[in-house]
Amino acid sequence: LIQLLAAAEVGRDLVYFTFGDRELMKDIYLMYSFLTEKNKTVGDIYSMLIEYHNKVCRNCSTPRPDEKLYRFIYNNLKS
Repeated sequence: LIQLLAAAEVGRDLVYFTFGDRELMKDIYLMYSFLTEKNKTVGDIYSMLIEYHNKVCRNCSTPRPDEKLYRFIYNNLKS
């Protein structure tokens, strides 16, 4: 997601190789389509990353948070 933001900010295309991982390919495509449909800017998405860190990751007692980043984004933007 950070690579996508960087590419969008400088107006460059992004080629991301998933090396045959079809689920990852689908997840990335669906997130890109979702954010595009919602007309979210690089700044909007960056703010959500900060919010995710502050609300989910900062006080997490396990190596990986219970709520995944993409789920957090979908939940906060659905309507």
